[in-house]
Amino acid sequence: MQQIFLNLIVNSKDALKQGGKIQISTQLIHSSEVKDFESINIPMPDTNFVNIRVFDNGEGITKQELNKVFEPFYTTKSTGEGSGLGLSQVYGLTRQYNGYINLKSTKGEFTQVDIFFPLYEN
Repeated sequence: MQQIFLNLIVNSKDALKQGGKIQISTQLIHSSEVKDFESINIPMPDTNFVNIRVFDNGEGITKQELNKVFEPFYTTKSTGEGSGLGLSQVYGLTRQYNGYINLKSTKGEFTQVDIFFPLYEN
């Protein structure tokens, strides 16, 4: 979990070249309430999830980049500024915990990453 948060927060920090804000929030959500998400392409089971959201109002990324961000070694950073493994690792670790990840972004405006972990109730 630490690696997931570290990668997401470092990416947000790097996107804030002119300053800005990073927001981290959580909520309990049912899969039926998960709407308007672009990069979840694996069906979610009908259950409750803990949603962890990391939002920044940094540079954002283009739609073309959005389709590649979970690929190993893909980076939007300049040469020498990163290995491109961050979001690939976040995706892999999230799936290891039976979670789902969604990323939304608009170039020049914001990036929002939503991670959904199943809520295991006793």
